[in-house]
Amino acid sequence: IDTGRHDFAWRLPGVVAGVLMALLLYVLTRLLFRRRSIALIVGFLSLVDGMFFAQSRIGMNDTYVGLFILLAYVLFAAVWKRPRSTRRSWLAFALTMPVVGLSLGLALAAKWVAAYAIGALGILVLIRSVLGRVILLAGLVLVTTVLGYMGLWVPDGGPGGNLLFLLI
Repeated sequence: IDTGRHDFAWRLPGVVAGVLMALLLYVLTRLLFRRRSIALIVGFLSLVDGMFFAQSRIGMNDTYVGLFILLAYVLFAAVWKRPRSTRRSWLAFALTMPVVGLSLGLALAAKWVAAYAIGALGILVLIRSVLGRVILLAGLVLVTTVLGYMGLWVPDGGPGGNLLFLLI
């Protein structure tokens, strides 16, 4: 829909995304805590905070990243909390996960910071099984080894390695 070539035209989608993020925060809180009072508090605080509307007012793409990440997390939490013992729940899982992937892909297309959200969901999926925990532990050991080597590696004639990095 062509809304024109003025300030309102490029701010409107961001404001809609901000409103949808507040709604998705309510739904995510309701899924995770199952208490309407906590979800209402989170929804109210997200509305009165104004961060969603301030970012959309100045036309930042963070609102789209946040919207797509929250959508993926809401769908993932809905699937994650449901037991997959019946055929119907497996069908819901099979239909929901591509939408989660599409949503995370759209978030990544808007801003690269969505890669952290993708990594977090990957960790949650890996932790669920014994083989996944072994793969995750091996990956963490490998990353720690590579980063430790990078912290200690010193070019010829240079000062000592980054010991603070290694300590941390």
